[in-house]
Amino acid sequence: MRNPNIAELLIERVENRRCETKNPCKNYSSYSAANKAGLKFSTDFAELNGYSPIHYVVVFDEVWGRWFVALNINEFTQRPEWRGGFVGIGCDEGFYQF
Repeated sequence: MRNPNIAELLIERVENRRCETKNPCKNYSSYSAANKAGLKFSTDFAELNGYSPIHYVVVFDEVWGRWFVALNINEFTQRPEWRGGFVGIGCDEGFYQF
């Protein structure tokens, strides 16, 4: 059975990506900095496209010693108001998406 803990799953994915590249996604030294960045992107994207903010989580990777933001694109694209379009915008901005 797959681990249902989303934070642990995201850490595992980012750690796997760190084996391939030095900097797999935007990362922050504090929770408040990561949360501020996640909230800004989430609300800016929503205002630009006429949606409510994207759900996101802020996760601490102990091995890396850094905080990162993960955008919940799955939830976002299942919303009734979803009209399609490019969903990789968060990745383009350096955020991790799931």
